[in-house]
Amino acid sequence: MKKWAMLNIVLTLLVITLGALTRLLDAGLGCPDWPGCYGQIIPPSSSVAIQHAEQAYPIFPVEHLQAWAEMIHRYAASLLGLSILMMMLVCLKKESLRYMRLLMGVSLFWVITQGLFGALTVTLRIWPPVVTLHLIGGLVMLLLCYGQYHQALYRKQMELVIHPQFQLPVMVFGGLVLLQLILGGWTVLNTQV
Repeated sequence: MKKWAMLNIVLTLLVITLGALTRLLDAGLGCPDWPGCYGQIIPPSSSVAIQHAEQAYPIFPVEHLQAWAEMIHRYAASLLGLSILMMMLVCLKKESLRYMRLLMGVSLFWVITQGLFGALTVTLRIWPPVVTLHLIGGLVMLLLCYGQYHQALYRKQMELVIHPQFQLPVMVFGGLVLLQLILGGWTVLNTQV
């Protein structure tokens, strides 16, 4: 389970990195529909497929780099979701992994929620509040995967114990980091390059 949890951490970091790359390439609408790409599993490549795609989505011409960047991001996110689903099923099947069930349930719920945010990002045409929540959600997913690793490592329910003297400073610092993420995401999405 430790190796599997570490794989989930790596996959989450990959999805976050690919999401950033998608943003940097201005490829958030590289595929104007969801979950496919111009109604296909992969971006259209033949001249006939491109022609059909551009007729179906006239304001979104096919740009191969953007379309592939977006689809690779979606494939990696789907792989993460599949990994978490499989890990949850194993935890449900094996009584010895009972201690991981709650966190795996939350992780599965969260990865599905992230998929919905991804769908909304496209269908709402990169609306800044949704994109910002999707970014923050990716970081929450990373924390959940770290929690999976921690539980697998210590083979017990995870407990967060912070000395009372440090609880308020930790909460203030965490709140400031969250605020910075929100403001940073909002600024990037509302800045014309």
